[in-house]
Amino acid sequence: MKLPDGSVKFPDGRLQRPDGTFARPSPDGSYLLSDGSTLLPNGVLKLPNGHALHPDGSLRLPDGSVKLPDGTLRPAGHQLPSYNLPCFSSAISHQRRGEGMECGGCGGFVTGTSKLGFGKVWHPQCFVCCQCHRPFEEDDYSFVPLDGLPAHPECATKHVCAGCNKPIVGTVLKADLLDGAWHPECFRCSRCSQPISTTDGVLSCVMEDGKAVCDTCRTRRTCAACLQEIDGQAINAMESSWHPECFNCSKCKQAIGTEGEGGSFKIEDGQPVCERCRERVWCSSCGEEIEGQAITALDTTWHPRCFTCSKCADPIDTGSFKIEDGKPVCDRCRKRVVCAACNLEIDGQALTALGTTWHTSCFKCSKCTQPIATGGGRLSCVMEKGKPVCNNCRVRHQCAQCKTEISGQVMTALGKKWHPACFSCNHCKKKITGSFFHKDGVPYCSQDCYPK
Repeated sequence: MKLPDGSVKFPDGRLQRPDGTFARPSPDGSYLLSDGSTLLPNGVLKLPNGHALHPDGSLRLPDGSVKLPDGTLRPAGHQLPSYNLPCFSSAISHQRRGEGMECGGCGGFVTGTSKLGFGKVWHPQCFVCCQCHRPFEEDDYSFVPLDGLPAHPECATKHVCAGCNKPIVGTVLKADLLDGAWHPECFRCSRCSQPISTTDGVLSCVMEDGKAVCDTCRTRRTCAACLQEIDGQAINAMESSWHPECFNCSKCKQAIGTEGEGGSFKIEDGQPVCERCRERVWCSSCGEEIEGQAITALDTTWHPRCFTCSKCADPIDTGSFKIEDGKPVCDRCRKRVVCAACNLEIDGQALTALGTTWHTSCFKCSKCTQPIATGGGRLSCVMEKGKPVCNNCRVRHQCAQCKTEISGQVMTALGKKWHPACFSCNHCKKKITGSFFHKDGVPYCSQDCYPK
């Protein structure tokens, strides 16, 4: 079999170069020639003197420098094109099926004229540039791999369309805010899918959520300050859009905006205030500035993490708390007060009477069951047998001494009702608080006052 470079492959695996010398195959796929040179699978010829002859005629010297075919000398490290001559040993190792081998392009069997490259056998019509689909010249080995397929070096570096994923031959369209290149007809609106036109080299589109949107489909935004349409960069803040030059501090009138969004600012009374002018709020617990969410309670301000229960020290983040001894107590730890009437918890206004606590709606007359009103902070009731009785239902007593109604504590003695202050000695008028004497239903404090 005669190979493209003029070498001859014999059935026993020997390779005869065009100059008549024979090459001996090595396990790594290279050939050791009779003159001591080594032909590598990529076509580079390593000479006995340490030089390396590349397929394009370039000569890499032992010190790493490169002498190009035109005589130009390049320093060490100069990169040569990644040429790939036919990889003879790999092609030979392909399993034969009948009289042919599998084509590296179409996968069919190659039984006649063939091309060798990338360690594979190809139909001549299949061994073409994967980008421009043009065949390679008869003795042209200046092809490079591109995703495992042959390509002209100039084609491998061309732009590939981000829309159709095909090489771009001709006009290349690029967008400043998007990476990639497109055929003009492939650069389309992300909404209506129509091609986006250009005017004097300027694309008639805007970017929304990282995608191109044509002028017809684009969202038209109005500046919250000047009420004019925003046709370019915008600042989105406070649920509105602004021209960057219009988003200003309400105090110093200086621009707040940075690229894309609003800069560092706070909202005071519904207006933006820049970092320099904003009012700073300090936490009453840790003493540090509060820059985000704040809790206002007990006439002061707290970090949410610092507003904690005075008993369990857990943050009070639900807003449900009570004040005990001037300190916040969470709902779990607070003292629970039970109504003396309904036995349910009192979670609001309470009324204290008879040494216990009641819902205001539960403190009722024990006789008519109507709520007992309060006037000037005083209850309109009396106690009878340890139970509250409203003024309408209470038993009215007349003092045996002063003959007026007894509205408070009643003293019963000698079969009569008395004001405690009115129950006194009939002789000396001294108030009787202990034992006493009486005659004809009249009290006396001692035997000295008792009538003889």
